[in-house]
Amino acid sequence: MFRMIPLAVQIEQSLSGRLKVDQELTKRGLTLLRTRGLTLPPRVFIDNKASAAHTLIEVNGRDRPGLLYQLTRALTGLSLQISSAKIATYGERVVDVFYVKDIFGLKIEHEGRLADIRERLIQVLDVPAGKAKTISGITTPNNSTIVFHLTEATGDFNYRMSMPATAPIPEEVAKCFEGKPGNYGRDVVSSGP
Repeated sequence: MFRMIPLAVQIEQSLSGRLKVDQELTKRGLTLLRTRGLTLPPRVFIDNKASAAHTLIEVNGRDRPGLLYQLTRALTGLSLQISSAKIATYGERVVDVFYVKDIFGLKIEHEGRLADIRERLIQVLDVPAGKAKTISGITTPNNSTIVFHLTEATGDFNYRMSMPATAPIPEEVAKCFEGKPGNYGRDVVSSGP
């Protein structure tokens, strides 16, 4: 009973936005010791025939703390409405089924859109040893552009991005700092006068 009180508080805080779930999951780590050596290939099945009103998405893979949160966040990030979900765990294996619709309340039937959904969910499921392949909130539409998707307004974002520690530098210059921890912050790289 006593363990349920903190859990109830954490649920209430996460629903109200006072608890940053991503940060809490990062603090705790994403893998369990018992699943480190286990390899379960991630699979995503999408079915438009099983329901008259919904697209069914079934995900299979290795379970880990925070996986359900990451999956639902990926689905909503793809502008999908989750009408219901059937969640199951068999030992270290997760088998979750989501009944989804698009933002217009329709089944997702466009092949390109279905491929995007499948690819994104595979990315979420296929996190080896707790190491993410992507950084949420940052996208790179091409080789010369980085886009930051901020979750809240910040007045000093431009200032932070103009600091030497966050400025991109040529690869040749970066090699000068290899093996010399702390030099980059002390020896400022500049393209100005």
